[in-house]
Amino acid sequence: LFAEYEHTARQGDPRSLTIGPLVQKEVPLLGLNTLNTINALFIKQMGAGSVGPLSLQMATQSVVLLDPHFAPGMEYYGIVTLGKHGDEPQHRIGPAFVGRVGFRELGLDAPGGIRYDAAYLRGLTGTTQPNTFRFRFELEFPL
Repeated sequence: LFAEYEHTARQGDPRSLTIGPLVQKEVPLLGLNTLNTINALFIKQMGAGSVGPLSLQMATQSVVLLDPHFAPGMEYYGIVTLGKHGDEPQHRIGPAFVGRVGFRELGLDAPGGIRYDAAYLRGLTGTTQPNTFRFRFELEFPL
């Protein structure tokens, strides 16, 4: 479960509350292991400067665990306003790949590694950007 309360220091800016489940499950499918992640976060702005009703931000990822270095899959992102006076929904979907390379595999005598995650997403609605490339790069090391 994810919960966040945001209170800005600037006078007149709205506060916000974000809450929702973050779920990840490994599931066998057609003889292959898949890793499925679903995040559904409800966001509500509060206070004098708040605008708009409650919104839902969704993110899903499903990858086939072929190899730790490269796992292909699909990603979906959506933003939906739950009310009469909100923005148009935005939806993106496309192919993705994730992987991890250990520092020792790169010839470095150190624990940890590099984790990456990339996707090419196409907009499904008129209000959504037509093309989005998303890339995340993480350095992992034990403390």
